[in-house]
Amino acid sequence: MGRRVAIRFVAELQRQAEQTYNNLFTYEQLYQIAQGTPRNKLSWRVGYIAKAYSVREYCCGPPDLHLQIPNMSDFIESLNHHGYLLKKGHRVYKVQTASI
Repeated sequence: MGRRVAIRFVAELQRQAEQTYNNLFTYEQLYQIAQGTPRNKLSWRVGYIAKAYSVREYCCGPPDLHLQIPNMSDFIESLNHHGYLLKKGHRVYKVQTASI
């Protein structure tokens, strides 16, 4: 996977984290952001926000990135290995570079 794809993806994660004041993403959300799933089809909820475990619904979905990622789990593992994502639990990741 190219560096340019990773940079675009992480930049979008940072944008989403700053916009929603939440830097935690589920695997499904990461996949939807990468694929550019249409906004009306997003299941844009996460139940692992801070320690309160409350559910937060977001006002908008990701832009149309349409990244060509053949193996999403390997891509996420690579971002984790390089320090961009931190695995927080089962299929939950924290964006490390967001300033929130």
